[in-house]
Amino acid sequence: MLAIGTTAFKKLRRLSDVPVVYVMAVLAEADRDLPQNISGVTMEIQPAAYFAAMKQVFPTAKRIGLLYDPHNTETFVQEATRDARVAGLVLSDRKLPDPAGLAASLNSMRDTIDILWILPDTTVATPETIDYLLRFSIQNNIPLFTFSKKYVDMGAIASLDVDPYDMGTQAADIANKLAAGGKGPVREYARKTRLSINRKAANKMGIQIDDETARRVDHAD
Repeated sequence: MLAIGTTAFKKLRRLSDVPVVYVMAVLAEADRDLPQNISGVTMEIQPAAYFAAMKQVFPTAKRIGLLYDPHNTETFVQEATRDARVAGLVLSDRKLPDPAGLAASLNSMRDTIDILWILPDTTVATPETIDYLLRFSIQNNIPLFTFSKKYVDMGAIASLDVDPYDMGTQAADIANKLAAGGKGPVREYARKTRLSINRKAANKMGIQIDDETARRVDHAD
């Protein structure tokens, strides 16, 4: 059985007697305790890939601010903390179980971070909070690094997106492996990414994106 998207995955994850492969499911669902018959590709990127992209765009930045809801992304943030240390970065995270605490959480890290990193966390990233996050970024000259190019178009400095087409191929690879007798479950992050940069917004913050970096990204305004 193939589950495409979070809604379908929530329904099919209840099955225990047939193999299920999911794709484009949010990490908050794919990260929960799952039976052994469930495999797939989460709609998320490995933390180390995010940090590599951040170092490419902001080579002098060291301190990364992160807001997250433990109910959604606790395991991911634990992995990100380890990967940040390996990358020579400092991850300053704040738990945000309720969007009402957004302003206080941001103010608590305002003077201690070089980049504000936003995950596809349904508590942190909503239409209302994104507007506030963008204003915070501009007012405090702290670049916003997100998970979607649409926020780059709105004023974020950079984003690292998944490639939906490749995720389908990745899910098919998992299904073929299991069908051939491979051991499961197989649960993976999206393997192919697309980096976007808003050079105009970066210039307004005094951040210089060199031409070589701009040529290597998938999209640079």
